[in-house]
Amino acid sequence: MDALPIEETNDHLPYCSTQKNGGKELRKRKKRKTSTSQPSSSPKASEDEEDDPQASSDATGGSVVSTDESMEAPVMTLPALSTITTTTVRAPPAPGATAEEDDSDSESSTPAAHMCGHDGHMVIVLGLCALVVCKAHLLPEDTFVRFIFQPAEEGPGGAMKMIEDGALVDVDEVYGLHNAPFPLNSIHVRPGPVMAQEVEFFIKIHGIGSRGPAPQNCVDPILAGAVVVQALQTVVSRSLSPMDTAVVSVTQFRAGDTNNVIPHSALLSGTIRVFDLQVAETIKNRVSALVHTTCASYGATASVHFLDGYAPVINPPVETRNVQQIAMDMNLLVSEEGLPLMAAEDFSYFLQERKGCYFFLGTKDLEDEDKTRALHSNHFDFNDKATPVGIRVFLGILQARFSCELFSAEELESFQLAMERILINKRPQVFYP
Repeated sequence: MDALPIEETNDHLPYCSTQKNGGKELRKRKKRKTSTSQPSSSPKASEDEEDDPQASSDATGGSVVSTDESMEAPVMTLPALSTITTTTVRAPPAPGATAEEDDSDSESSTPAAHMCGHDGHMVIVLGLCALVVCKAHLLPEDTFVRFIFQPAEEGPGGAMKMIEDGALVDVDEVYGLHNAPFPLNSIHVRPGPVMAQEVEFFIKIHGIGSRGPAPQNCVDPILAGAVVVQALQTVVSRSLSPMDTAVVSVTQFRAGDTNNVIPHSALLSGTIRVFDLQVAETIKNRVSALVHTTCASYGATASVHFLDGYAPVINPPVETRNVQQIAMDMNLLVSEEGLPLMAAEDFSYFLQERKGCYFFLGTKDLEDEDKTRALHSNHFDFNDKATPVGIRVFLGILQARFSCELFSAEELESFQLAMERILINKRPQVFYP
């Protein structure tokens, strides 16, 4: 990880330097998903690997910017969760990658677009970095801010790798955001669970194949699998307390490859989402029991495997209430509506290590009739109007937690208006504090 000490920055660094479509340029060049396959065994990818669309990438390549070179004082960290990878091998189109259908000049130039707004997150934290660095001399003594740019948020998971590499050393609190199709100028946040734990399950049913015209000679894995799918729908409603929140979804069913033959096996897979680790164990035990007993009743056997994904994102109450109050003081709409989400997010590992808060930045504008803000849509377009809002919220957190004023209310208002003019006029502007 590379640190950028304040001594090496330009003393006249503008607190806002925005080029036309700067965030869109990040999107065009870097919008791609990191592969979940194994990285090259060699220290550096060969030229052939760099040109090979099947070459894979691991979850390395994150970077850190700090206002202090030593990184030995209390720190607050503001992550920009990003799928951008800086490794020397290309990431192939991975499961979940989207074929982008965007007729704007910011369409991704790489073959796999993630369509989740991480380019917008990058711009928000880069803008915040520029603001804070030029006023770092106003931070209290023995404090500094660390900005984390993390790869592979949605697979294979870059947060844990960056934590292992020391990203949270000497950090006191950690804050992060994600854009969401909530109303523009709103912050959605709550204490407690805000995003779920993910568990994937894989079921293989073993039967005896036969020709379709002679079903009496087979043990039909498709029939057993169909009953398993139905049985799994009872796990949440009959095996859990009504007070527990969970989802069990079968998302794939594969069997056979011809119309006149009953196959010898069937494959099922799906996802489990919970907010409590003990509930996850209860579900896994019940799924296994249902699969084995159901298959046995049809003369088949089965194997069941689980793959634990990210832990649930749990917001501490004190820090979350602080963020809510800061946003309200900015006259933003603060809401818990739509939370918690059943989606998963590896920011959970940051919050397992440190206090902090994870919140959602609204991007849905009333004027968005021709724009899609829904995440992972192949028509998704990040709303640039949310950029100054995200910057100001993070800046508000910094000023409140460090009990210092880096920018006056007038400066922040001027910054907001200037950003709005940029978005309207599409002209680059540079502002100095």
